[in-house]
This record gives sequence, structure tokens and C-alpha cells, in this order.
Amino acid sequence: MNKRGQAAMEFLMTYGWALLIVLVAIAVLAAMGVFSGGGVAVAACILNPSASCEAVVRSNGYVGIQMTQGSGSNWDSFTLGLSQARVSGRSVCTSGGYTSIQTTAITFPDGSSMLFERAAACGTDLTNEQGKRFQANIIATYSQGSPPITHNRVGTLRTSVEA
Repeated sequence: MNKRGQAAMEFLMTYGWALLIVLVAIAVLAAMGVFSGGGVAVAACILNPSASCEAVVRSNGYVGIQMTQGSGSNWDSFTLGLSQARVSGRSVCTSGGYTSIQTTAITFPDGSSMLFERAAACGTDLTNEQGKRFQANIIATYSQGSPPITHNRVGTLRTSVEA
């Protein structure tokens, strides 16, 4: 009985030390910022399941959003904008909380892909911000169906500011 107890204690001590070393290594890596991403944005443009998008934000204030719509019907009176835009935590690109990208209401046909862009959407807010994390809410407003029902969709836009 004594030998079995000793073997069990040795087993627990060996694996206990190994577990402690792994936890210390993870803590050291976390303290060094390895898990924070270091300012690199994981690019994402998510509006809803029937719309995919990619975005480009440049240091001269240009914002371009390439969007594909596949909801099964046209989106009428479509407009697109950004709100709560931030670069590395600093508020940018919004006068009054909203920046319009597509100002004129258009029809966005089902199954089509369109580029929505605005040359100076962010003015000079992004000068010297190349490579930094850009995040905003993307807001699409459109009507769909007969009789038309107006939809306001809010999604997420994350990318890095390009030169």
C-alpha cells in the first residue's frame, strides 16, 4: 500500500510541475502582448448573412466597400454609411456620429456586386495612421418586398489603414 501511494504522489508531482511550467509560459507570453494582435487588424466586413463585403480605408480619407448582395430579391432605396469609426481607439471619420458612403438611394440588384466609395469620407483624420487598426459600424438601409419593408442593418467593419 505504501509503494502505491508513493507512485501516485510521484505521478501527481511530475504532472503538476509540467502543468505549472505551461501556465507560467502562457502568462509570460500574455504579458509580452503575444495574444493581443499587436495592432494588426483581422480584416472583417460583416453586415448580414445575405451580404458579404470587403473594405479599403486609406490614409488620405478614402473609404471603399465592395459589397455582394444575395438575399433573393432586390434592395431598393439602398444607402450605406459608417458610424462610431475608430483608429486605435480614437474617434475618426464621423461628423455628428455618421459618415455617409452611398448618399443617393439606389437599387442594389440581387446577386450583384457593387463598389461603394467616397474619396474623402474621413477627411484628414487618417493622415499618419497607416497600418493602424480601423473599426466602425457599417449601416445599410434599404427596402425589400411588396409592400416594401424598410430594413436598417448594422454590421462590423474592421481593417487596417492603408497608405
